[in-house]
Amino acid sequence: NSKLNDGCVSISHDGSTLISYIITDNGSKSTPSSTGDLYYSNYSDSTLWTAPIKFGGTINSEYQELSACFSVDKKTLYFSSNRPGGYGGFDLYKARQLPNGIWGTPVNLGPIINTKHNESAPFMHADGETFYFSSEGHATMGGFDIFKSYERAGKYWSTPENIGYPINTIENDIYFTISEDNKRGYYSSDREGSLGGQDIFKIKMFDADNYQEVIHCS
Repeated sequence: NSKLNDGCVSISHDGSTLISYIITDNGSKSTPSSTGDLYYSNYSDSTLWTAPIKFGGTINSEYQELSACFSVDKKTLYFSSNRPGGYGGFDLYKARQLPNGIWGTPVNLGPIINTKHNESAPFMHADGETFYFSSEGHATMGGFDIFKSYERAGKYWSTPENIGYPINTIENDIYFTISEDNKRGYYSSDREGSLGGQDIFKIKMFDADNYQEVIHCS
């Protein structure tokens, strides 16, 4: 942790690498906007986290990269950015790690995933092809909703599906993750019943009954 804001963005499926967003400049009265970058830390010797290591210049930019996740093998990084050249607002990108360990040039996930509004909070499921993200631009109930799409052959995307109520609401629902067995999920929402602002909720998934129960993590 540093003197400014530090946020946990995601953790790899094997639990060994943590991605964080670290504020590097809190701004000033003349330029109030804060700036930050994506970092990663490795779990070393089962006892300690290494000091945060900044992702290279292909990932971080002079713009904002607020959320990210790894593929199952940690060779692909999915992240959100409002850098120029996107479809509007924050878009989702992916970058592959080269054999020398450097991250390659990011590729925009394209108009099937991205819209003229904001897309953020990517999460690749442990099956390696079910991709969850939050969007303000697809067919939402209101604010950010959580959608899922399927990545085929590492480059084709299915039409995003709204995962529906009771997980999605007319408020902002974002940062969804789900367990490997698809029985437990977690996300952040300012839905009715929150204590204030964005709260964390746990989701019990009941596939047989096509039913989900959302529980406030109080």
